[in-house]
Amino acid sequence: MSNQLPAIKLQPQTIPFGNLLNVIDLYAGNYQKIDDEVYELWVNSSQRTKPPNRRNALRAVIGPSLRHLELIRGIGNDFKLTGSGKRILEAFKREGEGGLKKELAIHLIRIDKEKWFDLLGKLQNANGQLSINELCRDSKENLLSPNIEEGNLRKYVRFFEYCGLVSSKNNLIIIHEKQVDAARLNSFPAPSANEFIGFLVQAYNSLKQPSRGYYVSIPDLRDSVCAQTGLFPDDFDKLLTGLPLEGTNYTLQYGQPMDRHSGGIVIGNIYMYYLAIYPGRS
Repeated sequence: MSNQLPAIKLQPQTIPFGNLLNVIDLYAGNYQKIDDEVYELWVNSSQRTKPPNRRNALRAVIGPSLRHLELIRGIGNDFKLTGSGKRILEAFKREGEGGLKKELAIHLIRIDKEKWFDLLGKLQNANGQLSINELCRDSKENLLSPNIEEGNLRKYVRFFEYCGLVSSKNNLIIIHEKQVDAARLNSFPAPSANEFIGFLVQAYNSLKQPSRGYYVSIPDLRDSVCAQTGLFPDDFDKLLTGLPLEGTNYTLQYGQPMDRHSGGIVIGNIYMYYLAIYPGRS
């Protein structure tokens, strides 16, 4: 392990990551075309009122970040995906973003331990969580580069968060042990619909508070079921949206939020944030 923190500027939530890899692979051998297409993808994905600077797109932000992540190699017309980048892209083509995240998780776990400062090992040694300040202090004390900035460390951590390996809450970085174990073994849980509804009902019963009504937030249910089973968040969403509203032993009733909250799901083109589960009517 080299104990270096990679200088990652790209954030996976700011650009469709699978589409980005696909553009690079599709136009391999034509750097100018890649540059043009990546910039258009970034502009179309950006939430800024002012479009990103063209020179900052591939040359200054995306290219160096992907190189540090060991997902691309080469310069000029030799600019292309590495073997790891191609595996992640193929997972995206097969399974969508959920498959991409799992394959990226496998990749991050390996290079985090082999070449970086072992974020996941540090979290495991600290009973599963550390504050960003503690991680930053540890980095400054132990890395070969002492001038680690908190902002750079947060960008590094966000890739692990994007994949579902960690989460952040109240300035704490919390490891998801079962998801890490699944990615290390490349063996991901795939419960049946009946098994999933069992986990879902169990989580719902432990979280509901009748004094506040019968709805539970979908993010809370997702966190509970994923922690219990090792499911990745995208797999939870896929299984939940695939359930019929009425089954033999249950009835699902979704609720919309009063204000827009992140973490919900779309049911029938309507954004839902809450869920109540009642006994079946049969």
